[in-house]
Amino acid sequence: MPFSSAFQRPEPRSEIPTVYWITGLAGSGKSTLGRQLFQFVRTQGLAVVYLDGDVLREVFGKTGYSRTERLDLAWRYSHLSHMLAIQGINVVCATISLFHEVQAWNRQHLPGYAEIVLKPPFEVLLQRNPKQLYSRGLAGEIQNVVGIDIEPEWPLNPELVLEVSPEISAEALFQKCLLDLGLTPLKH
Repeated sequence: MPFSSAFQRPEPRSEIPTVYWITGLAGSGKSTLGRQLFQFVRTQGLAVVYLDGDVLREVFGKTGYSRTERLDLAWRYSHLSHMLAIQGINVVCATISLFHEVQAWNRQHLPGYAEIVLKPPFEVLLQRNPKQLYSRGLAGEIQNVVGIDIEPEWPLNPELVLEVSPEISAEALFQKCLLDLGLTPLKH
């Protein structure tokens, strides 16, 4: 049966989705910034998914923390982000995933790829010390801690590097992120 003349096909979306890849060491504030950015994109009326590395680790099944196992997870995060983005969904992915080969693949394959790096001084990470990773890593109690015995491969050409310090609130850092990325609320 043909469509009636009253039927209006929706116009295809012309905007390219963005994959916001938020990276940094454990405790740098990736999840906090990721949730803020996700909420911002959502309030703009855009389809968006928030992917958090700790949650994805559970979704994909617990794996180890060696460089090889971390790299395998980073590839999974990249391919999941790609699958969502090619369907027109914006993605905010907060993950350590500090591997040059993954970053290069992302830049080539993820639409609207925006790499955001959080870099607090190591002293700040030691103070925050999530899950006691750094103190246990420095004491030799655990291995495979990025920034202790796994050398991070910092992005070579990120869109944004945010210097994190105790003097800068999470909200101020988020506002700087929006400003530096040129993101302003849409007028409704």
